[in-house]
Amino acid sequence: GDKYDNFIIIYLKEDCNYSEGFINSYRTEINYLINKENNVQLTGYDELIIHKNFGIEIHFNKAITTFMKFFDIFEDKNMEYLLSVDLSNFNSSLITSAEFLFYGCSSLELIDFSNFDTKLITNMGGMFYYCSSLKSIDLSNFETSSVVSMLFMFLGCKSLTSIDITNFDISSVTELGAMFDECSSLNSIDLSNFNTQSVISMDSIFYGCHSLISIDLSNFNTKSLIHLNSMFRDCSSLEFIYLGNFDTSFVQTMGSLFRDCTSLVSLNISNFNTSSVIYMDYMF
Repeated sequence: GDKYDNFIIIYLKEDCNYSEGFINSYRTEINYLINKENNVQLTGYDELIIHKNFGIEIHFNKAITTFMKFFDIFEDKNMEYLLSVDLSNFNSSLITSAEFLFYGCSSLELIDFSNFDTKLITNMGGMFYYCSSLKSIDLSNFETSSVVSMLFMFLGCKSLTSIDITNFDISSVTELGAMFDECSSLNSIDLSNFNTQSVISMDSIFYGCHSLISIDLSNFNTKSLIHLNSMFRDCSSLEFIYLGNFDTSFVQTMGSLFRDCTSLVSLNISNFNTSSVIYMDYMF
């Protein structure tokens, strides 16, 4: 196909230095990153196309398989210059890992995932790690049935007030640790369709979610769960937690589970089975 079929557009802040040296440094970094991970050369002369509206097009000559920490390089070279990323023309059909994809992109405000194919992705760990300026995100077309890890997925997304992940199939996910850790503006989240049958760890999943007032986990299947440390720790506005038939038969650690939940009105954990627990320090 046409070499222009597969490209990413990124937009940087206007005060970025668009000198030839600046562009060449990115070209070198991107070439290194792509070759290292995928043994793929970027397309020839037009590998980076600079637009007057501060957009940079990055063209690929074939589908890449790993997308890990890709945008980190734009933050390394010019801290906090990456404003938005358009992936709508990017061929992601062969990608198996999106781990730490937007790692530390603290000025990123917008991501267009409209044609993003996630069906082969097994790792979304740290995907939006410390995207602290992201106010909203549309993940409605994400196919997550192959995903095994969502560890740290939204950690530090301090500006997100809501995340719609009702379409997520997490039946294969074993690791949810710190998924929403430090999402301090998140005021509600619907996890009613979360199939947590395979999840082993929920350590720190809601740690520091200061704006959550109530959370309903009554549908959670926790038969595989082993680690619950700091799950609701420092959820300082949380008044109600609906745990339903939360099965803790195999849970070994629940230290700091409800620590610093200073607004809790009531809590029913009468069905908790702690026979396997070896650590429950500072639980409350």
